[in-house]
Amino acid sequence: MHTILAQRMRQTDIEQHQPAYTVVRVREQPLELTRPTDVAVPHLTDPFTAASTVIDHLMALLPWPDTVRDRARAYAAAAGSRPRSNRMR
Repeated sequence: MHTILAQRMRQTDIEQHQPAYTVVRVREQPLELTRPTDVAVPHLTDPFTAASTVIDHLMALLPWPDTVRDRARAYAAAAGSRPRSNRMR
C-alpha cells in the first residue's frame, strides 16, 4: 500500500512541478481511466497493439515534430501487419 501511495504522490508532484512532463497511465480495459491523460488498452492484448494504442494517444495529446509523427505511423503500420494473439506472453 505504501508503494502505491508513493507512486501517486510522485505522479502528482511531477504534474504540478514539472510542466515539461506529462504523466500518462496505461490502463487495461475494463479498468477506469483516472486522469484525462490516461489511456486504455484492450484486455490481454498483444504488446504491439498495446504500444500502438499508447503511441496514438501520445500523438494526439502533445505536439510532435513531423519526423516523430512519421516514425510513429510507421510503427503502428508495422504493428498492424503482425499476427495478433488474444493473450500477452
